[in-house]
Amino acid sequence: TPDLVEQGETGFVFPVGDVDRLASCMQGIRAMVKNQKVRERIRKKIDAYSIQTSVRNLREALGRINGQN
Repeated sequence: TPDLVEQGETGFVFPVGDVDRLASCMQGIRAMVKNQKVRERIRKKIDAYSIQTSVRNLREALGRINGQN
């Protein structure tokens, strides 16, 4: 998901059903995880994630869409 994945920085997002793109992304991940700084960046992203924060952010976004904020 975009809130966890920074394309090419902490992972890859690809279109559903695009097997060639999936294979390419998997090769990219293999190369990325060999880099200690990239692993640390990924770990920070994962550690900062929480379902509570995601729900709060989603509610705020929906509130803005609905004109509540």
